[in-house]
Amino acid sequence: MEPKHKELLDQCHQNLLESITDADRVIELLIVSGTLSQLDRFELDQNCSSSAEKVDHLLKMLMNKESDHFLDLCVALEKAYPDLYTALFSNNGGGPLDHSTGKSLDTNIS
Repeated sequence: MEPKHKELLDQCHQNLLESITDADRVIELLIVSGTLSQLDRFELDQNCSSSAEKVDHLLKMLMNKESDHFLDLCVALEKAYPDLYTALFSNNGGGPLDHSTGKSLDTNIS
């Protein structure tokens, strides 16, 4: 993966862990696109008990693949979590989102 893509994923890492509530939705889209194999899915299912663990392992897996799958991840996020996708690229990895409103949960309330 290109260094600039790794850097962006590093910046967004915590937001992704907190905001992707159903990792299997994203994983399924990445399998359909050919980014992940069934073996990758098996590894994720066997080694991760929570959705956040799956997201963490998935991001590491994508960063360590020979090809740059950043755009594939973006497409999967756009399909599965359009509000999250928008926030990541307009907010440079800001806090977790309230998916009912599409707004950051980190907003200070006075």
